[in-house]
Amino acid sequence: MARLRTLGVPDGWFPGPASAKAAGALGLLAGLAVPGLGVAAAIGLILYFVGAV
Repeated sequence: MARLRTLGVPDGWFPGPASAKAAGALGLLAGLAVPGLGVAAAIGLILYFVGAV
């Protein structure tokens, strides 16, 4: 987080992306039981990381 602070990212922005990654990870795990949910979680994580670039 120190690196993000040096780039000027406000502390208030940290919970959103962290929650999105956690939800994506849980969605991928749930996708082992419900394949459609896993596909949706994978697409969401791909979009998250494309947006991070």
